[in-house]
Amino acid sequence: MKFVLSLLLLLLYSTLTLAETVKIGLIIPLTGNQSVFGLDAKRALKLIAPNGTLEKENYTYSFILEDGQCGVGRSAITAAQKLLNIDKVKFLVLGCSGEVLQVAPLAQKSHVITIGYASSHPDIKNLGDYIFRTYVDITKAIHLIGALISEEQPGNVAVLTEESAFTLGIKKELLSFLGDRVGYSEDFHVDEVQFQTLLIKTQKTNPKAYYLNTASPRTYQNLYRQLRQLGITTPVYAYHSPSDPEVLSGLGTLQDGVKFVATPEVTSGSPSFEAFLDQYKTLYPEGPAIDFLLRSSYDAIMTLIQSIEAVGPDSEKVKNYLLAYQGEGAVGHISFDSNGDVENINFVLRQIKDGAPRPLMNNHS
Repeated sequence: MKFVLSLLLLLLYSTLTLAETVKIGLIIPLTGNQSVFGLDAKRALKLIAPNGTLEKENYTYSFILEDGQCGVGRSAITAAQKLLNIDKVKFLVLGCSGEVLQVAPLAQKSHVITIGYASSHPDIKNLGDYIFRTYVDITKAIHLIGALISEEQPGNVAVLTEESAFTLGIKKELLSFLGDRVGYSEDFHVDEVQFQTLLIKTQKTNPKAYYLNTASPRTYQNLYRQLRQLGITTPVYAYHSPSDPEVLSGLGTLQDGVKFVATPEVTSGSPSFEAFLDQYKTLYPEGPAIDFLLRSSYDAIMTLIQSIEAVGPDSEKVKNYLLAYQGEGAVGHISFDSNGDVENINFVLRQIKDGAPRPLMNNHS
């Protein structure tokens, strides 16, 4: 009798502990110059799921990490086809705009919930009702920096663009906003390192301001340094890269005067994120490579998990839950609009002064 009772208890315990496993695929940049946009998400995942799995109350989560290279080439599509067709993943977290733009049509067709954490391209909001993001639409940023350029620079603007999905999105919005104020615009190959010929050619058009539209901080640093080495003192505007730690260290006060649009500084998050951040800084004393991307990637992963825990791993139910979601995360209060875009977050204007980023007071919001 005792043996039978013990066996029944063992079977009951096994049934209770063998929770259904839910697979979540991550397609983020792990290699190339733009891998900085995947670094914090990769580290965050290591803390959230140390062995690639996370046990929660209702489900066990198994994470599969793939390199999407920010949408360069076909890496993101190849990764998505593997995750959807072989691994049978029904939930995705993606990094850059290029990865989302490539993968979203496949995900939407297959009803795979997708959340992008570093995806700013304006077209993303129209990719389908299974596509969400915890990053801000770049249109908001361009309205800020475009208004600033229009106010400060009455002459022609030169726009130099590294060929990537999100920078081409920026270029499209910027040219639309500034109109015929853009006197010269040229694209260059991703990861280009030599810019003297391009800069000399551009300077012949006599621009009164430059917008350096680069995909990675490394490219920005090379382009900006070579511009100043040629003796060009024209004002420079940009997006985010001027505040990158490696750029600040490499350029120092040479960058003084640069004005740029950046993600907001978030000084506090939910209690669970603050505990996570303490663990992160213990493991990585240098801190996050890009603070906002650590937060937005954490929110993408944890919001998805919370939604599945609440309604189960049914894509339609999770989609509807996310559209009505109200919660506290790493960036503050989280909710999504009808396009799946995170609400209540905007960009800010900054300038480099004494080799460091400073707030730039503005009335353009």
